[in-house]
Amino acid sequence: MAELQNRAPIRAVMVTNQNHWRASAEIAAQLSVEIFAHPAAQLSDHQSAFTALADGERFAGVLNVIAIDGAAPGEIAVFSELEGGTLIMGDALINFEPDGFTFLPAKYCRDHRKMKKSLRRLIPLNFERIFFAHGLPTLSGANARLRELLDNK
Repeated sequence: MAELQNRAPIRAVMVTNQNHWRASAEIAAQLSVEIFAHPAAQLSDHQSAFTALADGERFAGVLNVIAIDGAAPGEIAVFSELEGGTLIMGDALINFEPDGFTFLPAKYCRDHRKMKKSLRRLIPLNFERIFFAHGLPTLSGANARLRELLDNK
């Protein structure tokens, strides 16, 4: 954590869907920062205080929030156009073996078809990289790879 803080101050914790709360409260407390999440990511049994993020909201002047309907509750992607563009995914897209770069399996989605349709909203964005909650990042040509995935499946 100290190494990350030395590179650039961490100013917030962003929860990308209802399944990703894990240690967010502890990390936010340790860093004295707020937690941000889509309202639909809220858990019913226990919940840390958080600030709601809306689809289309611009966060900290450089991050755009994009709701991904049909995946896990409260699923968002976070986009930055800086340095060639970066997309940070929750669970809607994964990149690990044996399947590689692909969609979250249907059994984990609320509506797999709706999720795929929602992911098409990402195509007009200019991004070179995608970081995944599950799997290795794609560090170049990420938009083209996503376009190919959406066109072929």
